[in-house]
Amino acid sequence: DQTPLQYLTSTCPWRDFELEVSADVLIPRQETESLIDLALGKVSNLKCGRWADLGTGSGPLAVSLAKALPCWNGHAVDISKDALQLAKRNLKSLVPNSNVKLSLGDWWKPLKKWWGSFDLVLSNPPYIPTDLIDELEPVVKNHEPRIALDGGYDGLNASNQIILGALNGLAVGGWLILEHHYDQSENII
Repeated sequence: DQTPLQYLTSTCPWRDFELEVSADVLIPRQETESLIDLALGKVSNLKCGRWADLGTGSGPLAVSLAKALPCWNGHAVDISKDALQLAKRNLKSLVPNSNVKLSLGDWWKPLKKWWGSFDLVLSNPPYIPTDLIDELEPVVKNHEPRIALDGGYDGLNASNQIILGALNGLAVGGWLILEHHYDQSENII
């Protein structure tokens, strides 16, 4: 069983930049890049606002949003101290003057002070059903953090928490965009 190349080199290309990564975070995937394109299309009419990246990991979504929306206030949240430190380093090296606050905690909880003011919230939460983890490629299931993969029995634990939190967190007209498993569209709250 092979260690992922990204962990060996401590880097991962993503969009138009290269992120520092480690075994403390999920390796950013190309399909997640589409969240940024979708999000930017939804807020193209807003000059400034507030965004959040829930479960930031190494910070690919946060870095992309900070680069594309420099006048906005950004928030990157993760439950892992190690992941948050990695996101901090990536933000500092790739978008040194960004206005991004990093918060340790569970989804919406550390953002309570700003609830009701988020115009855009993105997340790539853990969404693999627990029973399917063992069916993943060995390079994924044996090396990437289980906390970043395992979405519980139906894979929707985190997604449902994020969606319920959006009721308080989003501004009127705000957008919540999250990645999910290919067969979960019908079952998300």
